[in-house]
Amino acid sequence: MRFGVLIPHFGSAASRTNVVRLSSRAEDLGFKSLWARDHLIWSPHGMEGSDKTFLDPFITLSAVSAATHEMTLGTGVIIPIRWPLKLAQNFSSLSFLNNGRIVAGIGLGYNPREFTGAGLDVEKREEILRETIEICRQAWENGSVDFAGEVFEVQDVELKPRPVEEIPIVYGGNTPRAVRRAVDLTDGWYPGRIPLATLRHRLDYMREYGGEKAERMYTIIQPLTAVAENRNLAESLVDIDAIVPSSAGAKFWDKPDSGEYRTIQDLEGLVVCGTPEDVAEQILVFDQLGIDEFIFDFRLQFEEYEEALELVGDTVLPLVNAATGA
Repeated sequence: MRFGVLIPHFGSAASRTNVVRLSSRAEDLGFKSLWARDHLIWSPHGMEGSDKTFLDPFITLSAVSAATHEMTLGTGVIIPIRWPLKLAQNFSSLSFLNNGRIVAGIGLGYNPREFTGAGLDVEKREEILRETIEICRQAWENGSVDFAGEVFEVQDVELKPRPVEEIPIVYGGNTPRAVRRAVDLTDGWYPGRIPLATLRHRLDYMREYGGEKAERMYTIIQPLTAVAENRNLAESLVDIDAIVPSSAGAKFWDKPDSGEYRTIQDLEGLVVCGTPEDVAEQILVFDQLGIDEFIFDFRLQFEEYEEALELVGDTVLPLVNAATGA
């Protein structure tokens, strides 16, 4: 299992120091990938405060590329609100600057205003997604695009540089339909945060629906992480009532036995919480499920981001690596 971390490039924690210096520090601590979200019109969830600062993911990742050496950079996830040829160029340029090592996470987002704000027809967002992926693949594989679809048309355009390495595309979303899109359109599945019971059912469904291809799919999980030397302190960071409605896919999750999410235990898998030993034990469950990459999402403690980063790098990662023989 590879370990990454979400960059604090949004909200009140967004700063040059947090983006650049702490990305470099993450590499020193043994993290292997850095991830940026995407929004044009961002409305923070209750757990994210009220500051609407949001740094563009490509600009953020470009800055990080200059500050690190071997880190893989990923988007978690890009919303298809950019002209596809421009999106293809953005990823190719990032690959060029980062010597390959790019993962293109893409999803449909949850806010229709982001499509209309970009001048696109939200009623055609399924077609926009499919055509965007096809145009990007043509550009990256051939260095040229000749495409005519329902929404976009690109006539015989050459695009250089091509990616240094093949850019895998992973689809972000945790509903059954998202699993089907992941298998049909991309190379992997990136459900973000999702309860453990639901994750198990989705993985079974992916194998059933995808057959042999499902065995090759790259899987990425990104639970909310709250870690502290004291378990009570870590649990105090978790606002259950704010977290549950923060995912658009929540209505498709398997409910706990009580029918409602009332305790931290009810959020198993959705939130990884506790002491370093607790967190390591919970991560090992994902490893046993065959998840390929675990992204630490510290947005519940962005104000203590550096402390959380250090605690995971110094304690949690060695514990997990020792248990898995990595």
